[in-house]
Amino acid sequence: MMRKLTKEQVEQLSPEQQDLIGELALEDGRKHRALLAAAKGSRAIHYGSSSLIVVGFLIYTFIPESPYLFPILGALAIIFIEARSIAIDSRIDATNARIDALIELNERESEIRDEEADETAT
Repeated sequence: MMRKLTKEQVEQLSPEQQDLIGELALEDGRKHRALLAAAKGSRAIHYGSSSLIVVGFLIYTFIPESPYLFPILGALAIIFIEARSIAIDSRIDATNARIDALIELNERESEIRDEEADETAT
């Protein structure tokens, strides 16, 4: 409905109605921005789990003669495997959320196109 209103039509509305239209447009813009952010996703969890490789390398480099080297590296390897499985699981969840956001954005764009087509047809 808001996309159908022209500037002249909005100016004819009462100030309360104009405020309501403005709030609805702002809420719609915020929802659109949130959907775009959800569609973008994040890779931060992959960096955290990959940093364990760097830690293991540093331990191996600076303490190569330690009797605790292999237990420490073994523990880091187990933690790395667990972190990667958590990262993969969260990545699947994020992908599903992005797909849902993209579907909703597509539906919103289809509604806008349909409204514009109806407007030009009349």
